[in-house]
Amino acid sequence: MLIYGNIPWVIMALGDITAQTNSVFDYFNPKSFNPFVLTFHFYIIIVWALSVRWVYFKNGADFLIRHPGFVHIRGFGNSVTPTPTLIKIFFALALLGGIAGMTMMWLVDFPTFPIK
Repeated sequence: MLIYGNIPWVIMALGDITAQTNSVFDYFNPKSFNPFVLTFHFYIIIVWALSVRWVYFKNGADFLIRHPGFVHIRGFGNSVTPTPTLIKIFFALALLGGIAGMTMMWLVDFPTFPIK
């Protein structure tokens, strides 16, 4: 998780260091077809696909339950003991939010401002 979660930031840093992107706001506009921006978005989709495979088909939710403290759910009072079903539902909602965000980036014209 530490390695795969940091790769998108490495892609962003490489785009910034090589002056292929103006700022992080370029990554909100994948329709520019900048190679670093497309690589960033493609990598995010790959991570989502691997996460779905792990959580739903490789017992990833059970793994998270067996390691207490990794997933901690706190409601309006006491802590809730997570179950595999609860983790799968929360993951699905988070994934749908990410998909909605990425869809908006492809469909809506987001103005990018170069930082000077």
